[in-house]
Amino acid sequence: MTRETIDCIIDWLAKTEIPTVDLTGGAPEMIPDFRYFVERVRTLESPRHVIDRCNLTILLDPGYEELPDFSPNTEWKLLHRCRVTRRKT
Repeated sequence: MTRETIDCIIDWLAKTEIPTVDLTGGAPEMIPDFRYFVERVRTLESPRHVIDRCNLTILLDPGYEELPDFSPNTEWKLLHRCRVTRRKT
């Protein structure tokens, strides 16, 4: 996603009353401007909640280790996705 696309999304979002931006699919935190996106959402006139559905393995990759501590003044949630399987007994 380009910064231009992010700005278009933010401009559109600012005109709505949507309270939560839920990022999922792939690895949203790998978007080059992910932090910019989250910060822009949180600085709207009516700040929104941001949820990043992360698979957590990204936190082991160089450059992403500090993601959980990203911008302490920016409220956002990092959620772990996991698959649950049940054994037949």
